[in-house]
Amino acid sequence: MGKNIFQEVYPFTTEVISGYFKKIDFKDKDVMTLGSSSDQAFNALLLGAKKITVYDINENALAFGKLKRDVIINSNLDNVWINVLRINMPKNYDIFPDINLRKMNPYMKDEKTFKTMQQILKTRFDDIEYRVGNIMEVNNLDSKLFDIIITSNVFQYLEEYIDVSENPYDRLKTVFTKLKDHLNDDGVIQFLYHYAFSNTHFLDECASRDLVKVLNCLYPDKLDFFEFENGMKDGTDCAIMYRKKR
Repeated sequence: MGKNIFQEVYPFTTEVISGYFKKIDFKDKDVMTLGSSSDQAFNALLLGAKKITVYDINENALAFGKLKRDVIINSNLDNVWINVLRINMPKNYDIFPDINLRKMNPYMKDEKTFKTMQQILKTRFDDIEYRVGNIMEVNNLDSKLFDIIITSNVFQYLEEYIDVSENPYDRLKTVFTKLKDHLNDDGVIQFLYHYAFSNTHFLDECASRDLVKVLNCLYPDKLDFFEFENGMKDGTDCAIMYRKKR
């Protein structure tokens, strides 16, 4: 599948970042994150990350990140949602209402936190490096090592990137192994994100939803599961994480 299908940026996160970022210590850490909205990167800065690499197949991520930074700096909490939507770039309109995003997106939690985010973006935006890369191949990362790797929900699109003859769990194992090679000891990978995790009718939606097969293909590596209220209050989402032991 060609990368051109993923060139529309997401205006904001569609994940409950507040639900699983609190499980990770970002203080003074080197972070790699996917996410063309830049919200994962901005929130990592808010939580004290040292350096961040936004690694995404979307070639518009850097340009959008700069525009969104400027909008955040020059907006207030009450109008930042609509001002970001007005950015003139190709956008995906899979977006939550402002009232939901304030609970999902940590820097939108309240006015005080938002002002802190503004100050951070004024002084530390250069601590974010944007790289174009395909997570299904784990390319264009050189020998960089990270303390934290955030893959967002990208693996729900796994089947769109591989040939129909390829076993998706073989690819999942290959990607996971490559990511571990870029992880420092005691580092954390947020490897999967499942929306509506508590709704079992989504089980056959994609290969990564079958957690029994996922666990089997990654064995003997172990994963941790964290559930939290999802953005629409109709169940729980789940972040699935790995910690690399010394």
